[in-house]
Amino acid sequence: MEYWLAKNPIPGVILWVILYISDYYLTLYSARGFREIGHFQFEGSFELTPQYQKDIDALKPVSKRHMIWLVLSSLLIIFIWWFTKHLLFFPWTYLLYLGMFLLMEVAVHLRHLRNISLIREIRKGGGVEGEIMYRKWFSYRISASEFYLYSALFLIFAVLAYSPFFLGPFKPCWNADPTPYGFPVKGVTSITEERQSLLFAPSRIKSNTVATGLLIVILFSARAMVLSFGYSSYSIKSQPGSQEDQRTQAFADSL
Repeated sequence: MEYWLAKNPIPGVILWVILYISDYYLTLYSARGFREIGHFQFEGSFELTPQYQKDIDALKPVSKRHMIWLVLSSLLIIFIWWFTKHLLFFPWTYLLYLGMFLLMEVAVHLRHLRNISLIREIRKGGGVEGEIMYRKWFSYRISASEFYLYSALFLIFAVLAYSPFFLGPFKPCWNADPTPYGFPVKGVTSITEERQSLLFAPSRIKSNTVATGLLIVILFSARAMVLSFGYSSYSIKSQPGSQEDQRTQAFADSL
């Protein structure tokens, strides 16, 4: 799959367009559903991204901001593919960024599916009484906690499959800020306390960045060792002119 995605930017762009558009309309569906069932209230807005809050609150079927960013981000994916393939000569770097785009949306879609399942269950059989209010800081904190779990899942896949594609969303998910855009944490009374209360202070962000760089080096060093070991094993067993020799040469050509 990664070879198919790295060979040409069009499949990645198509997947991105599908995921990004469906993200917006699933958000609309959830926002409308929570309003109809009436048990859940959200301080400020159901939508967590400030740029889209007005559009989601108004239940607009088409968002101008959303369409502009969709076009710009699609062009960015194409540019990253061209840059990494023709200038950097590191195709796996493109997979790293593409995974960040696509799998972050996959994580968001899982949250949408959870909300949709909750709305449908309440509509069908009730089971919820009264009303609950989500404070803004609490909504962001819960969202960040879910992304921490997704980051661990993506990291496991990346290590087991030696995959830059699955490594891509690890850092964005892991560094999800529980208080983005300046919204305070409960009980915080000053900027200093707010920065100390965050799970990731600037110094930790730097250390996490260094750790990710080392992880990438270890990941691809391990892959190179496995490929080298496999090639050596084929070379020892093969004899000149035999079928084993032909398989060894085919294996070497595929590297």
